Amino acid sequence: MLLTLRYDNMKNGLICFFILLCTLKGIGQKTGAPDHFIRLSEDNDGINALFKGQDWGYTNGTRLDYFGPRKKRRTRLHQKIRLFSRKYATNGWSLVQLMITPQKTSPFIPDKNDYPYAGALIGMHTRHKSDPFRKINLQTEWVAGILGPASFAKQTQVFLHRLIGDPRPNGWDYQLPADLLLNYNLTYEKQVAGKNKLILVTGANGFAGTISDGLSVYTIIRFQNNLNYFSGLAGQLFPVNPKRSGFAFSARPSIDAVLYNALLDGGLFNSHSPLHDNNAKSGSDLHRKKLQARLDIMLHFSFRKFSLSFTQKWYSPDYKNYVGHKVGNVSLCMGW
Repeated sequence: MLLTLRYDNMKNGLICFFILLCTLKGIGQKTGAPDHFIRLSEDNDGINALFKGQDWGYTNGTRLDYFGPRKKRRTRLHQKIRLFSRKYATNGWSLVQLMITPQKTSPFIPDKNDYPYAGALIGMHTRHKSDPFRKINLQTEWVAGILGPASFAKQTQVFLHRLIGDPRPNGWDYQLPADLLLNYNLTYEKQVAGKNKLILVTGANGFAGTISDGLSVYTIIRFQNNLNYFSGLAGQLFPVNPKRSGFAFSARPSIDAVLYNALLDGGLFNSHSPLHDNNAKSGSDLHRKKLQARLDIMLHFSFRKFSLSFTQKWYSPDYKNYVGHKVGNVSLCMGW
């Protein structure tokens, strides 16, 4: 009798153990978001709420990203003492082309009291980590590239204007000269209020190097359905439950303090840069504002392993006695 009771207790204990093991396994599994994905993103002044292009200032940005899971390393001690789960860590590689043009693009010699012509081609390595329990995101970016004619910004804008029937921009021969671009960017985000679908996030982005130096602080008010902002970068873009669609709407006001911007001020290394030579043909007589306000409004849709987002961005003026600027963005993601 005693032996039978012990056998039954052991049997029941094993059943409970396996039920608990399966439950923990289900809890620890990743969401339905894919491990690998690519993203094609386009910023353009012509993509805005009024459907009216504004060439001055930041006029175009094209970006191609690849993101995948972070590889496991066992030989480094600091990898064993981790503050973030590797399950929610993402590595990414990006190629980005940026472009700034003046308001008056018809003159062959740009006006000194207008934005400069400037183009940059950069590569980026991104590491993004999330903590879904503490509701924290941490992202680092190493950036390297080149400013000037080798960015092919002239060729890109001339082609786009020809494609849509806009007048040709004529002042690219006076674009900011070639220079080396290197930067390190760090972003920290923390949820401070809300739960599940409606959340309030605060964040800060610091950046330093030869591209730009400064600090941005911002707040995100986000409504999300079947998405999770703090379950890795893929969780922000793809549905948690892949059988249902995902949706997000967010508003992000920010204040940016930018002490230096190579695409407006010129590079740091080239002696012919406007930063070193006030008589440079690509220089400007304008006084740049180092404190700016910005507002981003985003709509995001996702289904299974595809996502599409539209963002409208409003910038306060880069220069004194200038007006603000509007740029729109379209981003398409595909995962596997």
